[in-house]
Amino acid sequence: MTKYKEPAVHENVRIDTGVQEGSEISMFYDPMISKLVTWGEDRKTAMDLLDKSIDQYVVQGVAHNLGFGKSIIANESFAAGDYTTAFIPEFYPDGYNGDILNRD
Repeated sequence: MTKYKEPAVHENVRIDTGVQEGSEISMFYDPMISKLVTWGEDRKTAMDLLDKSIDQYVVQGVAHNLGFGKSIIANESFAAGDYTTAFIPEFYPDGYNGDILNRD
């Protein structure tokens, strides 16, 4: 991994990882090289902090799933807490291939 920066320290953010910038990651790695957990007084507060924290990550030199996480956070059903274990097959039946960028 050539570049790795975690989100800013915050009392409602926990990051579990075993890597640091310059770490060598096997080609057989799990794409979850870091686990990010946020909490707050309600779901929206926790998700807003999660969204902000994901934006603060810098990961270069390996593939990652930060965009997929952002896509899930933006999903209205997920935000409302209205989802099941079939969430991914239901909302990403063809897999996740990135989101369409808005030019506005």
